[in-house]
Amino acid sequence: MSSTRSVSAQIGGVFETSREFVSQRVVPIIRDHVLPIVALTGLFYGFLYLKDRNSQPVEGQAMVPKNADASQSAAAKAAVGDASQPAVAKAAVGDASQSAAAKAAVGDASQPAVAKAAVGDASQPAVAKAAVGDASQSAAAKAAVGDASQPAVAKAVFLEVNSSALVPCSSVNRREFLDAQQQRDETRPPVISRSSFVPEKMAEHLMRNKKDTALTVKYKDGDAITNMEAALHTFVNPVGSILMTGDYQWFGQARGMEGQAHANSARPLILSALVLPDFELGGESEVMMAVSKARDQAVQGEVFDVQNVPSKEEKNDPQQRKAYDEKLLQHMVYHLTESHQIPAKDQILPENVMTKDQAEQYLTSCLKEGKDPDLKGKFVQIQGVYKDPYRNDPKKEVPFKELVSLEILVNVYMHQVRNEFKAINPNAPQGYVYTIDPPQIFVGLIGDSRLLNRLQALAIRSLVKSEPELFSNLKMIAFNDYADREMVDLMGRVVPENVEVRGKQTLYKNGLLDVPQGLALVIHNNSDGLGQNIENEGVSSLDGVIGNYSNAACVLRRDRSDLLDNQLVN
Repeated sequence: MSSTRSVSAQIGGVFETSREFVSQRVVPIIRDHVLPIVALTGLFYGFLYLKDRNSQPVEGQAMVPKNADASQSAAAKAAVGDASQPAVAKAAVGDASQSAAAKAAVGDASQPAVAKAAVGDASQPAVAKAAVGDASQSAAAKAAVGDASQPAVAKAVFLEVNSSALVPCSSVNRREFLDAQQQRDETRPPVISRSSFVPEKMAEHLMRNKKDTALTVKYKDGDAITNMEAALHTFVNPVGSILMTGDYQWFGQARGMEGQAHANSARPLILSALVLPDFELGGESEVMMAVSKARDQAVQGEVFDVQNVPSKEEKNDPQQRKAYDEKLLQHMVYHLTESHQIPAKDQILPENVMTKDQAEQYLTSCLKEGKDPDLKGKFVQIQGVYKDPYRNDPKKEVPFKELVSLEILVNVYMHQVRNEFKAINPNAPQGYVYTIDPPQIFVGLIGDSRLLNRLQALAIRSLVKSEPELFSNLKMIAFNDYADREMVDLMGRVVPENVEVRGKQTLYKNGLLDVPQGLALVIHNNSDGLGQNIENEGVSSLDGVIGNYSNAACVLRRDRSDLLDNQLVN
């Protein structure tokens, strides 16, 4: 009681007991004054919350300001075509000075990125673990429940993608998307799906330190990313939700381009920024050719734990860069071969070597007959000429003849298909159409994409058998078959029975995309691992056209703080 009186005296200074004070003064004050104030304050802040919430775009839609110029034509040409082919017609861009104030929202950017998936056993050969799931859990259970290792943000990103409908959007091109700060900041970061043998530090280096563009060039002095680092990017796959302001198509020539933009609107899509196996250049500019070819001496694979990525200055030293790249190459050989090595040329028996035509015929027969090919220790002979414009005489043609490991190539595709579908499929329960645009530029040393097309199909077939849950939401594959007419039939033989396979040109009606109702459309920008072309290239390739007429540059922006928040390790 004495302590109560002391407190009462401090508060009021005139009351004899706390009981009288509380009952006669405090209770009436709280009842008549404090409670009404608290209630009114709560109502006020509740109103502000609802007002703010109602002002945000609905999931999967974009918000256009009331003063937007509805008459403006967004005559931009976006792309879903062949990366290596030139964008023949130029997109007619509207008034570049117009404010891109439309809110092309791709969801709530404030949503936290969830914990990263656990890293697998980096020492296990890629062949042994090509698409092997959790043996303790049935595939059906996984397909029904979903993979707990998936970043939660991925579901929110891809669930909202309905590529059969357009959403409001007043921005036309990359510059307008990037200049509209709120619109730029509202894009969500990609899901980055990578193979377990690519360290996290390396993945961040590859995603953040590309040069602005890489057009017919690989590593040059002063670059941050070496050729073997670029080869490692083949196993790091960003996948994001984007908005595109037009439909572009390629059937061996540009068609249906003029007037095919979406006025004041955009099409939601899933962009897989998959890095293609890079066989573009030879000599000192080799990327995947260096990883997969036999040499005069055997290449012994060895795990290389990259704790610190060398600096630009260290890489600028040719000897240091060569030694570092050799370690990365050995690291990939270890994980892409069952024996962890590539034998020397003179150790390869003639019966284990096929010409390119023989290899294509053998793989085709395996696909048609449902046979599993025996590619362990098998090589394909690739020969031709190359130019290396940044290392030698740019006009000089250099002849070459190489023995390329088919085992390594098919395992490259095993990793790529698994990484990509692991990111897309569980997070797109609405269903999706997966498009394939075979490379042309990046098969320069091989000559065409026919061999790689068949290896990709074999990888898909293997994963359909071992991990069918990876394809449970796949509804259709649209294959751009203008240069390889047989592939629609071959691909149809490897996918689950309920998946339709057809030529990509059938997705268009009157020059515009006609995506089946409610489905998401998955496209690729077909790039290499050295340049951020989607953020800087003009309309000279698929990569550049998608970059110019979408908000993909915002999603993949190298300096965004949350770029690597959603990682999935396979």
